[in-house]
Amino acid sequence: KAAATADRNGFFYVLNRENGDFIRGFPFVDKITWAKGLDVNGRPIYDDAYRPGNPMASTDGNKGSSVMAAPSFLGGKNWQPMAYSQDTGLFYVPANEWEMEIWNEPVA
Repeated sequence: KAAATADRNGFFYVLNRENGDFIRGFPFVDKITWAKGLDVNGRPIYDDAYRPGNPMASTDGNKGSSVMAAPSFLGGKNWQPMAYSQDTGLFYVPANEWEMEIWNEPVA
């Protein structure tokens, strides 16, 4: 007995529907830059190489180094619902395959 969801973070999660325990997770979009994968508990393994730089470490102190982030702020899946077909045994997920450039700036 399982439940499934495609998350904005680009990962598809399968959970025990009775107690919420993590069963399995995997990417459902082609590119995820911010995480290397999921650990045994289903938590993201962050990739520090894709974190934007510290503005205070920049030459002008105004903008940190930028990185390309995928999925974008719209997420791998946003508000559109996914569907499951009992005929095919497949989930159908409307996915976004976009990247965006992000950086940090000081907050005044």
